[in-house]
Amino acid sequence: MRSALHDSLTGKAKRWLTGKMTLRGLCWATEVSTGPDYVADAIGLGCLQGRFAEFYLGGRYKEVTFVFDSKVTLSDYQNSKPAKGITVGNLHWIVAPKGIFIRDQLVDPWGLLEISGIGLREVKKAMYVAGTDDEIYRIAYSILWANRHEGRRQRRKNLRDSIKRWKYA
Repeated sequence: MRSALHDSLTGKAKRWLTGKMTLRGLCWATEVSTGPDYVADAIGLGCLQGRFAEFYLGGRYKEVTFVFDSKVTLSDYQNSKPAKGITVGNLHWIVAPKGIFIRDQLVDPWGLLEISGIGLREVKKAMYVAGTDDEIYRIAYSILWANRHEGRRQRRKNLRDSIKRWKYA
């Protein structure tokens, strides 16, 4: 079950990544199923700005998939796909509270983002994993599908809240 800390880590990951994107924008979704037995906490799709493209991609400008897994405890990580080095996108990060992980505990190509003040700090750089266009299209489809369902959930919640306000007004 997700906790408030888990959701906070995922939100911080989005803010951390948004500042590194080009004006083309970022497509983003949470709790995205990317295969029969893996659900990423968050996935983004977009293009990195110049210096970040140089840092992560060696200067290549292309659509990149970003995968984030929020881990609140070490045992949460040890039983997960990232611990086995399984990848589903181009760049992958574990997002965790400070002090839970030692950078050497993570298998390549996964990077590590830790809470630092109100944001995140990259403790271990994620390594780029080349993928095919088919993989990018599959992930883009998953993002669109997740956003569609998230929109439905949000509309239902808004409707419930409106009914409550009407009932008790």
